[in-house]
Amino acid sequence: MINGTDGGQFAPFLSKDSTLYVFSTDLCRSMYFRYEKETNVHGIRAWRFTIPATLFESADLREENRCFCLTSPVCPKSGITHVSACRKGAPIVLSSPHFYQGDEEFVRAVHGLRPNKEMHETFLDIHPLTGLVMRASKRLQINVDLKRNDRLTLLKNVQRYGVFQSSGLKK
Repeated sequence: MINGTDGGQFAPFLSKDSTLYVFSTDLCRSMYFRYEKETNVHGIRAWRFTIPATLFESADLREENRCFCLTSPVCPKSGITHVSACRKGAPIVLSSPHFYQGDEEFVRAVHGLRPNKEMHETFLDIHPLTGLVMRASKRLQINVDLKRNDRLTLLKNVQRYGVFQSSGLKK
């Protein structure tokens, strides 16, 4: 189901209990934000809304994410989402940078990754009365879904989750 706006503006008179929906063309799906804290932008009060870890939680742990399990019957671990269905079959997997909020197995698999909330979190700072987005940061990591292939030396040792970190995106 497609929910949400393009993320540029929301309804006025927000509540801290509000769940804000945004459709992301990068993720090929709707995502949701929840209130985290009060902040300010150039001296003006704003509320920070962030993506909860449950958005990319494995369908094995969160049934409502079952429709995003494109690799059934074995669903991916928490923290990644397959977007190959809307990328002409390319084996693309998106995550937060450094697999922030993802399964620890991904972080351990790549030397040097250090997930950090301040550097790797996607957020919206919104004026609570007007619903205007005052500051936003969209942070994604583009990965390639690798499959074991005994004919290629590079892919002989790929395990169940062979995700290769390729690049990052910060908007």
